[in-house]
Amino acid sequence: MQSTTEFADRQRGAALHAVAAPLITGGLALVLYVLTLAPTVTSEDSGELITAAHCFGIPHPPGYPLWTALCGLFLRIVPFGNVAWKANLFSAVLGAIAVGILCRCVQLLNVRPMIALASALTVACGNVYWSQSVITEVYTLNALVFSILLWLTIGWYNSRDNRILPFAAGIFGLGMCNHHTIALTAAALILWILALEPRLLRSPHL
Repeated sequence: MQSTTEFADRQRGAALHAVAAPLITGGLALVLYVLTLAPTVTSEDSGELITAAHCFGIPHPPGYPLWTALCGLFLRIVPFGNVAWKANLFSAVLGAIAVGILCRCVQLLNVRPMIALASALTVACGNVYWSQSVITEVYTLNALVFSILLWLTIGWYNSRDNRILPFAAGIFGLGMCNHHTIALTAAALILWILALEPRLLRSPHL
């Protein structure tokens, strides 16, 4: 009875760490980004994207419809701050969620929670990632789509549950509504899946 109780306690502790590490990672990243958030319009495509999201318009090709729709909704939900600041905050929120999911991906590869946390925070604090998480740009949404795709693919790798694959395909489709470079990521993940399970080629519906 004692050993069963101890095992159950260890299982609960492991489950708590599995949830806590991604939440802490995302929370720390969000605090960092909010503290360093650009207060208004910046360079690059910031002004054009903010205007498009505010008016539910269409920015330059490929138009980024997913980003425009989501950011436009975010601008209307957040009750404080000017429009540019809220659009910058949208990038921060997406960037923080993405690194939280990335932390979980590393954990699923049997890496200890603290190491997974440190790895994801290293990405969060990288110069390019950080710079795109504090201004209005489409790349943190791209990072979020990538992290979800990676999470689903690793979940498939651990379980070999083919029911996961249509969900991954759906996320990929949404990603293509944001930035077409996600196709390169999807191609790499598809090759990995087929290398591990070539029998999937005989399943046309998959």
